[in-house]
Amino acid sequence: MSAWSSRRCGSVVCYCETCRRASGSWGMTWVDAIRSSLSIHGPVSRWRSSSHAYRHFCGVCGTQLLLLEDEGGDVVEIAVGSLDRQDLVSADHEIHLASRPDWTTALMK
Repeated sequence: MSAWSSRRCGSVVCYCETCRRASGSWGMTWVDAIRSSLSIHGPVSRWRSSSHAYRHFCGVCGTQLLLLEDEGGDVVEIAVGSLDRQDLVSADHEIHLASRPDWTTALMK
């Protein structure tokens, strides 16, 4: 998947339960982009992860790729872990901090 554009909107680390369970980790880091800037190559599957969004993932290896909010307009959230150039991303903020696992506190020191 090629999904990088200079029209990036922002980035966030999300600790909600759905992101934690879908990633098998303490959360997900997302970067926003404009849908029309995406170019996807290969099999992509999707599942309704909540009442307001679909998550898209690689149909071969299962890597989580995208989050599309029903009310997201032309914005798509791209899973940073799926990008080849993760070095271009820095998280701007965190959300759902109350859901962040307690065991991660030691890592933040």
